[in-house]
Amino acid sequence: MVRLLPKIYQVTVTLQGIHPPIWRRLLIPSDLFLHDFHKVLQTAMGWDNQHIHLFLKGNKLFGSEETGWGSGSHFQDYTAIRVNDLL
Repeated sequence: MVRLLPKIYQVTVTLQGIHPPIWRRLLIPSDLFLHDFHKVLQTAMGWDNQHIHLFLKGNKLFGSEETGWGSGSHFQDYTAIRVNDLL
């Protein structure tokens, strides 16, 4: 059986409202779970997970149910969602 390797995405993360710009360029596998992508972002930016975080695509929110945002129909727990599911 042949296993296909995931695509590699190049992602640029830029903080808004900061001058000079603070940004990082990341290479991530397309099959990375969103909750793992959050960990990559935390490490790349030098953060230590002190704030609530969400991912947004269209009108859909993805994040941890622990944030309290998990009750609406526009919210989905991100532990089973991969980056390539949103692209």
